[in-house]
Amino acid sequence: MPVFRQRFILSAILLAMLIVLVRGAILTVGEENNRRANLAIMGRSADSLARLNAHMASLDRMTANIERYNFGQIRETLALTNSLVSQLGREFAAQQKSWEAIQAEIRKDEISFLDLKNQLAQIQKLQAGEIVRLKQAIDEATRPSLVADMVNLFFSFVLGFLSSIAASWAYVRWKGRSEVE
Repeated sequence: MPVFRQRFILSAILLAMLIVLVRGAILTVGEENNRRANLAIMGRSADSLARLNAHMASLDRMTANIERYNFGQIRETLALTNSLVSQLGREFAAQQKSWEAIQAEIRKDEISFLDLKNQLAQIQKLQAGEIVRLKQAIDEATRPSLVADMVNLFFSFVLGFLSSIAASWAYVRWKGRSEVE
C-alpha cells in the first residue's frame, strides 16, 4: 500500500474518532441532558428513604429490647442510622436543586413565550396594516382616472372615425371594381 493511502486512511479514522468524541461530549454536557437529568432526579423517589424505613423496623426492635444489645451494636446501629439520614438529606437536596433548576427554566420559558406572543401580535398588526395598504394601492392602480377615461374616449372616437373613412373608401373601390367587370 502506498504511504499516501495509509496516511489518508489513518487520518480518516482519527477524524471519525474525533467526531465521535466531540458528539459524546456534547451529549453528556448539553443543556438538554441537564434538563433530562434534573427531571429524572426530581421525579425519582429517594432510595435512602426506603432503606431508612426498613431500618426503622430494626430500630423499633432494638428499642423494645435495648437490654439485649451491647454498646458496640448500638453504636453500629446509630452510625447506620446517621449514614442513612445523611444520604437522605443529600438526595433531598439534589431533588430540591433539580426542582429549582426546572422552575427557573419554566420561568425563563414563560418569559420567552410572552415575548414571542407579543412579537406575534405586533407582526399580525403590521401585516394587517400592510394588507390594507396593499389593497388600497391595488384599488388605486385599477381604478381609472377621469383623464384616462377622456384620453381613451378621444382615441376611440378618432379610431372609429378613421375606420369609418377606411371602410367607405374600401367599399367605393370594391363597388367600382364590380361595375367595371
